[in-house]
Amino acid sequence: MKPLSQFQQKMMDSAFRRSWRDDARAAQKSKCFYCEEPINSKTATADHVKAKAVFGTDHRNNIVAACGHCNRVKGRMPEKEFRKAIEKPEPGQPLHLWVIWSRLKINRRLALMEKRVGIA
Repeated sequence: MKPLSQFQQKMMDSAFRRSWRDDARAAQKSKCFYCEEPINSKTATADHVKAKAVFGTDHRNNIVAACGHCNRVKGRMPEKEFRKAIEKPEPGQPLHLWVIWSRLKINRRLALMEKRVGIA
């Protein structure tokens, strides 16, 4: 069998990532892994829990579905550090972290409200 060209390999890798992102989004009930914002197939991005820039793998166990904002802000930050930063931002932290913190708080309150009134 003839080996794949670099372009074909890139396309195959991209297809796998899309598939893994969609699987993660379904497992997460169409909510961002970090801020719990509702996401769909067009707004979801594949985020590497351990960033590729710090030797994270391109494997389904390392990919979660995240909104574009969380994915960009997290960057190469380790997941635990990012979660800590958005759960309880320190004074003087960048505005982006405070925006994600507020979205997380709002989404959790909305989920609680929906549960209490029987919507969810």
